[in-house]
Amino acid sequence: MKDFTPLRNFLINYYADYSAGDATLSTSSLADTKFYKDVTLTAGQTLTMASYVLFARTCTINGTITADGSAGTNSAGFAGGAAGAAIASTEEGGGGIGSNGGTGNTTAGNNSTAVSQIYGAGLGGRGGSGGAGSAGIGGATPGVLTGCTFRSRRFPKLGVTRYNLTTQVLAGTGGSGGCGGGGDGTNRGGGGGGGAGGAGHIIIFAKSIVLGSASVLTAIGGKGGNGRTPVAGNCGGGGGGGGGGGGAILLFCEKFFKADGASITVVGGAIGTKGNGVGTGLEGNNGNVGADGIKYWIDLNSGKWNSL
Repeated sequence: MKDFTPLRNFLINYYADYSAGDATLSTSSLADTKFYKDVTLTAGQTLTMASYVLFARTCTINGTITADGSAGTNSAGFAGGAAGAAIASTEEGGGGIGSNGGTGNTTAGNNSTAVSQIYGAGLGGRGGSGGAGSAGIGGATPGVLTGCTFRSRRFPKLGVTRYNLTTQVLAGTGGSGGCGGGGDGTNRGGGGGGGAGGAGHIIIFAKSIVLGSASVLTAIGGKGGNGRTPVAGNCGGGGGGGGGGGGAILLFCEKFFKADGASITVVGGAIGTKGNGVGTGLEGNNGNVGADGIKYWIDLNSGKWNSL
């Protein structure tokens, strides 16, 4: 990802266009890629990036910018919890969808499905296995997380295309759901928690970026859904869902200042917790955390990538 070129093309293509003028942003979602002159996000305001790119001559941030992933749903019975939603891809790739939790059955519990996505930041966590009941094992093979790490970027509105990809690169991938618990022949095991959604991108291009002391930038993976504890018989608990992968925060500029107190976070999503067994049934297993994402400011003069 650190072979970013051609830097000078970016400078020439966008510095001449301030078509959106000056702006002070309030709480909202960025609904399109904008080319501002001087833009400010004030304290107490939250801007959701929604996979668009923010361009400006100067960008001063005192509020919150977020591209966090969605949580997986807790299982409420034998059915698996729903997957955390994707962040839709627009100008840039979004965050990946998770997978649903596995169903708890009267015999063996169901596995959750795999997640396979092209991503450039954090990989989602794998869900937990289900607990065995007296008449069947819990789902033992949570959906695996696969896909390729592809960290080059496309910025179509600058007229620059890298590798001519037809599929946009997500930031964080979704986590896989937890597996269902085994049953006792009559009663069903608990359902697995839903895998969480991955976090998206925060991408800003400006000559100058200032992060004030109250600024908060987050691209945090969603939390995995919890597995279900069954209520009757000798049945196993559902596995917890995996957390979503952390996203990508990329700040391209010539001048950068970060005040003490400014916060930049790209951690992977938290686990979904296991359901316990009932009677002689066994507990499920917790899901796994999502992997952390990436955060850099990129000096457009030197091309150096600086960790945040």
